[in-house]
Amino acid sequence: MDISLMRRIVALSGFAQGCGERGDMDLRRKFFGLASLALIVLSPIYGAQNVASSSSDASSSNDASCSNSSSTASSSKQVSERSARRMSSLKYGCIDSILKNNLDYTQLPLALVDVKTCYVRDINKALNEYIKHSKEFQKLEGHEDWVNSVTFSPDGAYIASASYDKTVCIWNAQSGKCVRTLKGHTNWVWSVAFSPDSTRIASASFDGVVRIWDVRSGDCLCALNGHEGWVLSVAFSPDGKRIASASNDKTVRIWDVSSGTFLRELKDHTSLVSSVAFSPDGTWIAFASDDKTVRIWDASSGTFLRELNGHEDWVCSVAFSPDSTCIASASRDGTVRIWDASSGTFLRELKDHTSLVSSVAFSSDGTWIASASDDKTARIWDAQSGKCLRELKGHTGFVRSVAFSPDSTCIASASYDKTVHIWKSYAYFLERWTYSDIAKFKLMHKAMASWKQKKPYELTGEDQQAYNSLDDVFKDKRLFKGAMV
Repeated sequence: MDISLMRRIVALSGFAQGCGERGDMDLRRKFFGLASLALIVLSPIYGAQNVASSSSDASSSNDASCSNSSSTASSSKQVSERSARRMSSLKYGCIDSILKNNLDYTQLPLALVDVKTCYVRDINKALNEYIKHSKEFQKLEGHEDWVNSVTFSPDGAYIASASYDKTVCIWNAQSGKCVRTLKGHTNWVWSVAFSPDSTRIASASFDGVVRIWDVRSGDCLCALNGHEGWVLSVAFSPDGKRIASASNDKTVRIWDVSSGTFLRELKDHTSLVSSVAFSPDGTWIAFASDDKTVRIWDASSGTFLRELNGHEDWVCSVAFSPDSTCIASASRDGTVRIWDASSGTFLRELKDHTSLVSSVAFSSDGTWIASASDDKTARIWDAQSGKCLRELKGHTGFVRSVAFSPDSTCIASASYDKTVHIWKSYAYFLERWTYSDIAKFKLMHKAMASWKQKKPYELTGEDQQAYNSLDDVFKDKRLFKGAMV
């Protein structure tokens, strides 16, 4: 190995670190990128040396015997070891700079390529931690008061947020910039929803009015008056022709979108109606109420169908799964409950929040559920098992609303800290790191753990595919046992 070349790379890393300390983050990224490219070439050699470290003393001895001077060989070996340690530090620095400084995510795969042939155990840990904590990558600031509701447009182009500052903000989903502010309500705006074609927004306010807005122009198209109290929730029907609004007057009203005409009133709750949702297939409407129940109605006829009982406190939010077979409800009792939509059967309970749960949402494929809570966190759950996958921390106030992007790669959360946070979801990573890559990382993690205990890892049937896809340098008998040819 050319020691002088390694020294240059290490020096390059030190310069990059200095750039980071001075605040020259763009320059730092460039130098890390250059160093990383060099590592792509060098790491396989060091990977082989790392795997074969158990025999390094013997190899070093043989090399020394071939040297003209044992002292010169010893000195060269020390230099090599120091350089290797510094190279190791450089490699870890690439990962640390991304994880700790929240650099451009696209740097991470490059760093993983650089080091996956060497320090796999630590890279696996870094990858898992990065996914587990689902790093925040955007903060939307502009509201002057608490933000109570957030949603993505179905085409993924915009995010809308509703606030106590009496406005609705429309944000560019890619840049995070506020493109327009909708003003017209005379009291807090409590809920906001996009039409299925992403051209209109409906907003519900404590002024008792539902307003429909044009997304492109920001003009108010019409105001729907009729509720005798605050309007707490609003939702478009899947065909975009109707709007449902829920109020503390204990009713839900159905309106015609094109004309603004009142069509029907649904009332059966004994307390205020806090949330309303249409099933994606347009068959049902579900209401959540402070009377601790969820009620399901026929969307066409307005006939009451069934009542879901089980929560021990007010139900704050309700959402249908994408296939309309399940309902999720969030409550002040600190839980999310999953129900069978057709039978009303209780399926499972999600409980890890330490305060009331104010909002719940399904991912577009129904795989995950997101929830928002007054414990200042949002949580991501596996919809089938009910297991909490991640806790999203970062808000400094109550988290009041949560929503998935249409492709489920991002999650938006709205808070009383006056901000909307956008988080990368698990799907964001799965699109860029294949299951095969993750399987290889996990397998090498197991192998390195066994190797540390001075014994090879015994392969199972589940490991075989990942083992077969490993580079040949890792298919070492000292690392693995039971490999099938």
